[in-house]
Amino acid sequence: MNTIICDRNALLHALWQILDEATCVVVATRLLGHERDDQISNDGQSLIEYLCQIDDEMREAMTVALRLPSPLFEALIQDENVNVRYNLAKNPGTTSTMFQRLAEDEDYVVRAAVASKPNVSLEILHYLARDKNFSVRAAVASNPNTPAEILERLAEDKDYAVRAAAAANPNISLEILQRLIKDKVRYVRAGAINNPNTPPEVLRQMAEDEKWKVRAAVARNAKTPLNVLQHLAEDENIWVRAEVGRNTSTPLKTLQHLAKDEHHEVRAAVASNPNTPTEILQALAKDEHEEVRAAVAGNPNTPTESLQRLAKDKRWYVRAAAAGNPNTPTESLQRLAEDKRWYVRAAAAGNPNMPSEVLHRLAKDKTRYMRAAVAGNPSMPFKTLQRLVGDKYERGA
Repeated sequence: MNTIICDRNALLHALWQILDEATCVVVATRLLGHERDDQISNDGQSLIEYLCQIDDEMREAMTVALRLPSPLFEALIQDENVNVRYNLAKNPGTTSTMFQRLAEDEDYVVRAAVASKPNVSLEILHYLARDKNFSVRAAVASNPNTPAEILERLAEDKDYAVRAAAAANPNISLEILQRLIKDKVRYVRAGAINNPNTPPEVLRQMAEDEKWKVRAAVARNAKTPLNVLQHLAEDENIWVRAEVGRNTSTPLKTLQHLAKDEHHEVRAAVASNPNTPTEILQALAKDEHEEVRAAVAGNPNTPTESLQRLAKDKRWYVRAAAAGNPNTPTESLQRLAEDKRWYVRAAAAGNPNMPSEVLHRLAKDKTRYMRAAVAGNPSMPFKTLQRLVGDKYERGA
């Protein structure tokens, strides 16, 4: 067998012995991405025999990280671990020929993964649209490249989840869409409302639906007329109002009104809206409820001054939200990296703006989730990832 693949898996074996599962998989994926795919052995049988000897998580990492050559694909497609085959279906390098094999997999989650791929062939979509498992048919109905002819058949499916997925697909014909708007199941009606091609007059009509989840779907739609959003901002159901507050098309005056709602869930929705103006975010940053403050801390438009204050909040999940915000100042990030709560430290460790010298230090943290967060940071130097192989903490720490 080629020495490259032996060296690669020797490294993975070393990782597996000294790191925990989460860190091993993240680091392995990053490390594998630096290898040359064309240096993998063409000896398919040797690959099968070798892969049988390594851990499940390692094989899963390989299927995610590599653009798989045919011999390696042939070896892994026979793997007993369903997660390996699922990852193959999701792999960006999987070809149409490979999809044909995976579309006949015994496990529905693999077939559903194939059905959801935008680059799968029309022939496979036709085949999977008749699958016995509703999750697979729903995946076909959700596929952005599923043609109207298939969606028309799926719109008649006995399972409401399939009909709801078909109703939300932009490729469905207006005639079928208008029929699904009247479906007896509210989830199907909600799916039709979420369709970007649903006419404004239909949205106005469905804003009066007796089921609050349908009205919430109208409130969520970015194309809902402004006067309808203003009307729904006064809805008796807090979750409908929350969807209005979260909608990026909601007018400023309505956001100002909802920012003073008596229910914190509605105020938190406004705080999470990327179009909420700075002055509203500054006011909500001082809200009495921690969920509102946490939403402000996670908003990319929150001003630096507010982020600095929220980074010192008494509630750890508010600090964690600030730690994950890409606009949080470096000084605050360094302080959050020392937080007594590991979740806050992990959020800071994953922030791409964290200085490399701090990441080096955090890579030695005794908490395994911390090490996984450091390994997954896109700004982490590759040499530092390699140093994680020397981590002395016990697996499972």
